[in-house]
Amino acid sequence: MMPMKRASFLHFLPILGIILISMTLRSLGLDSESVWYDEAASWSTATNSISGIWSDRTFPPFYHLLLHFWLQVGHSEFVLRLPSVFFGVLSVAAIYQLGRKLCNNEIGLLSAFLLTISPLHLRYSQEARMYIPLMFFTIASSYFFWNAWHEGNRSNWTAYVIFSMLNLYTHYFAISVWLAHNLFALTWLIFHPDEQNAYRVNERRNGPGQQGTIDQKLISIGKNLKAYLLIVLNPIPHLRNPENHRLRYWIISQFSILLLVTPCLVKLLLYHNNGMGGVLATVFGGSPNVRTPLDIAISFSLGPGVRSLLPILVRRGIYVLISVSCLLGVFNIKREHDLRSLSLSASGMFILTCFVAPIVAVLGALWCYKRTFSLRYVVAFLPFFHLMISAGILNIPKASLQIAAVFALTAVSIFGLRQEYMHDYKENWREATRYIVSHWQEGDALCFVLAWEKIGFRYYAGYDFDYAIQQPPPVYDPEQVANALQDPRWSQYERMWLVQGLNSHKAVDPEQAIKSGMDKYWHPLDVQKFRGIGKIVLYSIPDPGINAELLLHTT
Repeated sequence: MMPMKRASFLHFLPILGIILISMTLRSLGLDSESVWYDEAASWSTATNSISGIWSDRTFPPFYHLLLHFWLQVGHSEFVLRLPSVFFGVLSVAAIYQLGRKLCNNEIGLLSAFLLTISPLHLRYSQEARMYIPLMFFTIASSYFFWNAWHEGNRSNWTAYVIFSMLNLYTHYFAISVWLAHNLFALTWLIFHPDEQNAYRVNERRNGPGQQGTIDQKLISIGKNLKAYLLIVLNPIPHLRNPENHRLRYWIISQFSILLLVTPCLVKLLLYHNNGMGGVLATVFGGSPNVRTPLDIAISFSLGPGVRSLLPILVRRGIYVLISVSCLLGVFNIKREHDLRSLSLSASGMFILTCFVAPIVAVLGALWCYKRTFSLRYVVAFLPFFHLMISAGILNIPKASLQIAAVFALTAVSIFGLRQEYMHDYKENWREATRYIVSHWQEGDALCFVLAWEKIGFRYYAGYDFDYAIQQPPPVYDPEQVANALQDPRWSQYERMWLVQGLNSHKAVDPEQAIKSGMDKYWHPLDVQKFRGIGKIVLYSIPDPGINAELLLHTT
């Protein structure tokens, strides 16, 4: 018994080492950067009541409910981001299991290692948002879907339903994953030659083991498609057939998922424009276009913001390596259940479907709703990218070339990790708030050009700091701003802090009329700039009579 236990431990030792490395990398410097707006928004939503979280129109409730209870531990940056670290480490373990199940142990290990050292995965594993939990539930639901589809037992189908439900309650983009699983199921039913005897046209016409002509293949595919379309339209008779256990469990699982997430889907239908999240591309730009898929592939390959820092020959070499590896990984995975009609293994088809279909769906949704694209919307599908690469590298004939390929990818990833640790990318609300609070006097007030930016300030200022916030004047032109500044509500304060965010000129004040009006009729005392925020200007508000006299002379 002891040798068997030792052998079992040694078998799992590599993945345990990878998980330990993953945990260490994601915990290092977890609180070194300031909380930025999106993280502060997570905190703000999570501190609401449970009913308030449930009724939020922008996102499903699971992540914020989890954060709501977790924040009982504390509200520091480290505590706020720790759930993302936890799910990031879980996603590394989960992709190992999925790769091991789809392909073999070596591919599972390599994909887990590449995900561990991925700069993109590190960045979002250290951010208090729901995108890494979305990744974990995507991997878990895919794992149990594959198990259920091939083994057919109820426990796997039940686990698939549970993780799909959790995924859909984490982010609305999980719908794309659910659609990808169903797309694979339909493709399997149509193209798999051994699925149902009723659809094996080739063998009936040509004898066992013969593939038939292209015309006969097309006829077979057409008949299969027609037959399964009829099944979808009228599934009851087929569900009663004991031979159709896979089809029966598949249809039951889909109806179960739809039933369980009905509250979430109803809210999405009612508030679908809010449910997209993000910001309007009509204001900020950045709507998905034909180049977006290439940008995604580059960021997945090199890491965010690394492209311009690498020599062009290194970049091109990595692009070639990634491209060849993906092709080898998808079309050369040696497993059972080959989809011979597509010249593609079932494992390769599943990986490709779970990678491409969700990204296409997300980009299509962003384009339709005119939303700005961000990598965080597709980072959940990064593990399938690493699965393709890992399968491709391990399909290279020579071991020396395999080692060289892994070394090259590791070197580029380490360079990207170094950039992540050395540079701060997030809005520095920590220093900005500290500066305002340390210079705050009685009679001061705050004015945010963009109303939503007050969330970052509120996170660091805390509930004990008593401060007044005034809404900015309506922005049309400097003259209207000047008239608005004569309102008595401004004269009740002695000083005003204007927070002019970097995005305010795009969103509400393209001509900077608010700052121009305040500069003209008030007295600037101090100006400070903070990373990612823009300018913070402190004004002294003169006596209203002086302002009125000045306004009379200038008009």
